[in-house]
Amino acid sequence: MKDDYQYHENYGSFVELLGSPVVFLHEINTLPNFSKIISQVDGIEKYDRAVPIARSDDVILTKVQPDPSYLKWLESQDFGTKKIVVLNGKPTETLPERVIKNGTKFTVHSHLGACYNDAILSPYFGGALEHQVSRYLNLTMYADPKIVHKYDSKINFKTLCRRLGVPVIIEDHFTLKSKNEKGLEGLVNVIRKRIDETGKVIVRGEYGASASSTYIIDCLTSPKLQELIIASNLGDRFLVESFYDTYADPSAVLFISNDKQIFHLRTSNQILDTETSHIGNEFPVQFDEKQVNDYSLTIAKQFASEGFIGPFGIDYISTKSGIFAAECNPRITGAMYPWELVKRLEERDSYIRAARAQNIHLPRKGFNFSDLQRVWSSILYTDEESEGIVFPFNVGPLSDGKVTVLGTGSSLHEVDAVLDYAKSSLNSLYS
Repeated sequence: MKDDYQYHENYGSFVELLGSPVVFLHEINTLPNFSKIISQVDGIEKYDRAVPIARSDDVILTKVQPDPSYLKWLESQDFGTKKIVVLNGKPTETLPERVIKNGTKFTVHSHLGACYNDAILSPYFGGALEHQVSRYLNLTMYADPKIVHKYDSKINFKTLCRRLGVPVIIEDHFTLKSKNEKGLEGLVNVIRKRIDETGKVIVRGEYGASASSTYIIDCLTSPKLQELIIASNLGDRFLVESFYDTYADPSAVLFISNDKQIFHLRTSNQILDTETSHIGNEFPVQFDEKQVNDYSLTIAKQFASEGFIGPFGIDYISTKSGIFAAECNPRITGAMYPWELVKRLEERDSYIRAARAQNIHLPRKGFNFSDLQRVWSSILYTDEESEGIVFPFNVGPLSDGKVTVLGTGSSLHEVDAVLDYAKSSLNSLYS
């Protein structure tokens, strides 16, 4: 493979790289194997992370009307767009299905006007449903469903890494062929091979995001084995790996353009919960960032040679034995929204030295953004300062008791202080 791809280090805006205008179709619920955890995540149907990163000429397709006070605040800071199309439908209908059903083509055309022929469709996940929307709207989609599906497979991705010389953890594969005792016995036998090494194993479905098909097992009698069998379908494949304690969980996000230029957006450390589900990201990092970026470039070159286009993320684990590639997310990732905001803030002010994106849970439901404006008045972003502030970027779930924010500072210590204040000040909402 020729090493002739142009590589751009730290070009931080995937929205700018998409082109203009952008039609955002950011539906998380079309991710493979994601349906089983939808009911477990507060306000997931109301996620509105595309709202603050859109430019004024962009169009957002969504299932829920964003909070009016939030839109007003974004407008006052010159963020977001007024071109928001809310699509109604049955609770079981995904956003792509609603787009095709509701005659959205004409509404989108009206919003875009003379710019329609230049518009780009940005899906969260570039699967078959999103491809249908692309054809229906007659818009170029920044994703190729065939390549997205290929490398959404954790098995295919690890096979590629081995071929490219990128280190990965040794695994065994297990295919669910029956749901009776024979199936459970087969899984136990595969786990027995790996569990002695570290005392725990991690079983990961070939497809799945946000730990939707991930099980951490510390004994051969764990009830999670039966849970896995029940929750899965015949023919599902799993990777069984020894579970290693990590010093860090590196995450690199990149972008490949139509002309095969590779852009490194940012490398950060993932914040994971006890079940290895992503709940945030932060920088600066304490792992070998250059090593992670070198591995990521090697993988990105191969992706580009196969025709992959658009944004994607690669997750790693940093252990006492080194850094290992874990999986690829050939799509938008949760880290891209806050780092997009960081890029925008840096364009307006100065270099941001530290930042963290994380969920903040409120003990009670029913609040709106104007409530946050009141209690966060001293730390809420204004165009006067880009460090020592919070910038809420997933306000949709607020009424369900959750909001996601970007916190910035001169160091992670200051970021801690800002976010601690943001959480403690919420107590005044209950007085």
